[in-house]
Amino acid sequence: KENAAPPPPEAVAIGRKYALFSALKNGATTILDPGGGPGDLADYVNIVGEIGARVFFSPPYRSSDIFTDAEGGHYYEARPDSARPGLQRAVEFIRQYHGANDGCLQGILNPAQAETCEPSLLQETVAAGKELGVGIHIHAAGNLREFVQILYQYRKPVVEYLAGTGIVRPGTVLGHTVFIAGHS
Repeated sequence: KENAAPPPPEAVAIGRKYALFSALKNGATTILDPGGGPGDLADYVNIVGEIGARVFFSPPYRSSDIFTDAEGGHYYEARPDSARPGLQRAVEFIRQYHGANDGCLQGILNPAQAETCEPSLLQETVAAGKELGVGIHIHAAGNLREFVQILYQYRKPVVEYLAGTGIVRPGTVLGHTVFIAGHS
């Protein structure tokens, strides 16, 4: 298997501007950005300043990555660093930029999809969120694959799995949350 090279910085900046301007054009006054692509974080802060909207953001992180094989099957690979450098990067971003651009940029922790985050990472995210005084956003129960993966691995539906880590609390946004405890 071969991982794709990250896009050049100019392409990342254009993509970020397009995403944020699209949200504004479609009526958003506050944007929760779940992380987008890789790129320079100071550049992101400048883009938020240019558009002048309120944006909740920090770089995303996860314990494992999802891949698709040649036959279309999905599989997960644990990250050797268990996402701790990613969590630290998000914490440092929030410490540096929370409230930037006259308060338009607000920090929010972004552990990626529920099935890509081990329980200890989510517990550490809760602790970091409390320490920083910021909320948490995580995609959860948005598709059947994720629901089945968590049910298989943790023997609980997604929301119960997340509740067990302490992440379901005031200040947490669960993105999508379609597959709650079962589905027709």
